[in-house]
Amino acid sequence: RHATAFCMASREETFGRSVIESMACGTPVLVHDIPIMHEVTDGQALIVDFGKTGEATAALRRLATDEATRQKLIAGGLQRGDRGEIQLERVIAEQAQRAVLYRPAKPAVQRHAKAVLAGAGRFRRLTAHSRFKSCAQQTMFLQPLCV
Repeated sequence: RHATAFCMASREETFGRSVIESMACGTPVLVHDIPIMHEVTDGQALIVDFGKTGEATAALRRLATDEATRQKLIAGGLQRGDRGEIQLERVIAEQAQRAVLYRPAKPAVQRHAKAVLAGAGRFRRLTAHSRFKSCAQQTMFLQPLCV
C-alpha cells in the first residue's frame, strides 16, 4: 500500500493478476502497452511501451514526482475494486486450493487451507479493501498458504 508504484514490463502477460491486486491495494500501476493490460487496467494505469526507454523512464519519473497523477491512479484502482471487479475472496480461494492440491505443506498449513476452501462460499462478495484493511493483512493471510 505504501509503494510508490507497481511496474509490470512483461510483454507476454496472460491476465495480470498482480496488476489487479496492486490496484485493489491502492498502488498506482505502470504497465507495458499490450492488449490485455488495456482491458485489465480499464484506463486506471499508465500504459507505456517499455521498448522505448525514454517513455518508460518518463512514466516512472511521473509516478515518483507527480502526486496528482498518483492520487488519480490510486482512486481509479480502488474504484474498480468497489465495483466488484476485483474479488479478493476468489484469489484467496485459489491460493488455498493451490496450497492443498499442488504443494507439499506442513499439516497445519493444509488444515488452514482446507478450512478456507470449506468456508469460501459463505463469505459475501468482497473487494480487497472491504475485507482486509490493508495489503499487509492480505499478505499475512496468504503467506501461510504459500509455504
